Amino acid sequence: MHQQGWFIRNTTKSRPKKLRIGFDPYSVNTIYVFFDENKLEYWEAHLSDASRQYQHLTWWEAEQIQKAIKTVEKQHSQLKSVAISELQDFTDKIIHAAQSRQAQVGVHQLSKAQRTRNIRQNKQEAIQVERAEHLQNRPSNSIWTIHPNQDNSQISQSDNSNLDLTSQPDLMRQLFEEDDEE
Repeated sequence: MHQQGWFIRNTTKSRPKKLRIGFDPYSVNTIYVFFDENKLEYWEAHLSDASRQYQHLTWWEAEQIQKAIKTVEKQHSQLKSVAISELQDFTDKIIHAAQSRQAQVGVHQLSKAQRTRNIRQNKQEAIQVERAEHLQNRPSNSIWTIHPNQDNSQISQSDNSNLDLTSQPDLMRQLFEEDDEE
């Protein structure tokens, strides 16, 4: 083909308008190009490295792979377009919310001193809300009061084990004693 000048883009060069192609339906590795319609001479064209995924397959298997690839690409493009539209809606909502907050507060109309006062005030309000939530969430039985003047009979057994410090060994003396063995 190259010797006959088929690949040269010249209008004066005559090349055939159509080619006949033959193939073996059980192998995509080789196709046969009949360059002259009147003769049974042909060229063998082999599968390129770019198409090596189809090597040693039948034409039917290659067609099935092509259909599967097209189906997956179509599904992917549909999912991609849905995701892009959802992302666009999400960013539009964020922009709209920010613009409405700016319009309500009138941030651009306030002076710098007023804005810093608002920051301090908002911080104090947040601290107060946090303290109130902490007091509400704290369990009521988390505070223990020890009354040494009360009788031991009033304290329950479970409380007694928590408050009885004499049941634990006193190791303070051992910590500060000097070793006589040296």
